[in-house]
Amino acid sequence: MRIFPRLGVLCTFLVASAFGCLSVAIAQQQPNMIATPFIAAESPDSKSFLSSVVSTGKRNPFLVSTNSSGVRQGTYPGVILSSQDANTSFSGLDELSFSYKGPASIEAMLEYTAPGRPMQKSFATFHPNSAAKGDFTTVVLKREQLAIPKNSSLNKVVLTPKTPAKKGHFLVDNIELNGNPVGKAMETLFFGVVGGSPTGPLASAATTGTGTASILTITNAYPQPVTFFMQLQPIAGCTAATDVQAVFPTMSYVYSGNTTLGYVVLSAISQGGTTLTSSYTGPLSANFSVGAFNQLCPTNLFKNGVNLAETTLNNSCQGANAQETLDISLVNGLNAVFRWTVGGTKFSTVTNSAGKPTPTVVYTSKFENSPNFNGNFKLAGVFPYGCTNCTNNAGVSTCPSPGFPQPPATSWNQNPRPYGACNAATFLGCNFSRNASSSGGSIQCTYQRPSN
Repeated sequence: MRIFPRLGVLCTFLVASAFGCLSVAIAQQQPNMIATPFIAAESPDSKSFLSSVVSTGKRNPFLVSTNSSGVRQGTYPGVILSSQDANTSFSGLDELSFSYKGPASIEAMLEYTAPGRPMQKSFATFHPNSAAKGDFTTVVLKREQLAIPKNSSLNKVVLTPKTPAKKGHFLVDNIELNGNPVGKAMETLFFGVVGGSPTGPLASAATTGTGTASILTITNAYPQPVTFFMQLQPIAGCTAATDVQAVFPTMSYVYSGNTTLGYVVLSAISQGGTTLTSSYTGPLSANFSVGAFNQLCPTNLFKNGVNLAETTLNNSCQGANAQETLDISLVNGLNAVFRWTVGGTKFSTVTNSAGKPTPTVVYTSKFENSPNFNGNFKLAGVFPYGCTNCTNNAGVSTCPSPGFPQPPATSWNQNPRPYGACNAATFLGCNFSRNASSSGGSIQCTYQRPSN
């Protein structure tokens, strides 16, 4: 077992590339990559894990086993693919395949470089189809499922069980890239973990706020593919992102010449490729919607309008009092249920109840909107329908004739509103925030389901 430098909070174990390997016959087009089992733990002699190449008679697979039901946070076994030569990568990935037996869910991280772009990471959770008892199943992942742009160069791949906190093991064999076999190393790598963090290869940032960059992730948790739309906004006093492909390289531009508007199709949760994590760490203000962009009026497809999930991140450039923010806005309508999930320092908001002399501060690391209009007037972090300023509708615009159809209302200015009112006396703050100096951790926007 070879000892490698300790993990930093940003999964720096992925940079290791020099290790011993078994000499194998190389096919004419075999990728210049090799697969190696690994253990990420506080000690190379961890009793919680076994990671090695074994013989089962018919096969010579990787055996990656969790031997304890109570392993430390941030520790896990897995298989890593990386270049045999640190100066090369595998170009033109179209398909990753392997034989598999084990838990129902696997996590994968792919490190790649798209043409004209800096290095990026793509993340996927997938659920292999069950094979006959005791048999291997073949897993085939297309480039589109892995959310990697065409003609990209692949640097590394990490495969690991989604939840290594229970006893069990998974076996991986016959790893191929574009149908060409990947070499197999017999030696297990050890990567030391600092303080039990991060958790698994999908941890793109520290689990506690450390003043590092907040990392944005978008996820589809629905059993059908969805189209995520993103719009970038300026941040006063900062040079914020203005190119959606700098944030998520697999996004397409909606309009030629306008780089602030983009979209990407995320496949169904059962098909893998449901998660995109950005490598962008600069100031960022973005809103997300599903099926259509934010707009004042309804569409033929979305009769009740479109709602947004909004965020501002890494904006300490605005000064000492700058705040990172998260919210879900139903000001223009409702077609989707979004969930924000926070890693690192919790976000907070101020609530005010009628008859109470002082407001209350509420902290959270997770919140979502209701699928019904009338369920969103008392939800922290959510702008209710028509409530432009949370507690009132000042500055509200009117949809051009023939107006906003029923439901939810016949016009923006009609009162009383059919599903409640913007109430200054009793409310829960319509966005969550934290000081921008407490940035760090994963900030995940998840599409849960359509609205009712």
